Amino acid sequence: MPLHLTDRNVAHQIAGRIRGLIARNDQGDVTAAARRLERPIWDVCYLERVISSDDGPAALDFLATIVRSYEADAVWLLTGRNARNDRAVTVEARTAIAGVLAELGDHLMDEVRGDRESGITRPAQAPSPLSDSRYPRRS
Repeated sequence: MPLHLTDRNVAHQIAGRIRGLIARNDQGDVTAAARRLERPIWDVCYLERVISSDDGPAALDFLATIVRSYEADAVWLLTGRNARNDRAVTVEARTAIAGVLAELGDHLMDEVRGDRESGITRPAQAPSPLSDSRYPRRS
């Protein structure tokens, strides 16, 4: 099935995965999730509406916030699949994934710019490779 965020079925599937993240990381507390995401509780309660809205950039921004806040895999969030090179991931899905990752990059760059302007320095963190990464962790 092609991935169109405005399709209610696609939005419902993505919302289900987000609800799983909320259940796992916020013990299902939508108030805690709203604080984590810095979004109104309404958005967290009605995920399908946010995802499938006609405002595509706002939907991508919301999904990028989910990926960043929950450290979720964008491919899994949008498709339910973990394999990035899986042939089942359609061109439309790859386009949506690229859009979410572009928004995520914009968020991170804005954060770095804000930190630089305010003089905040953050300690460097060691990268945390995915458990299924083909690249071994160096000690």
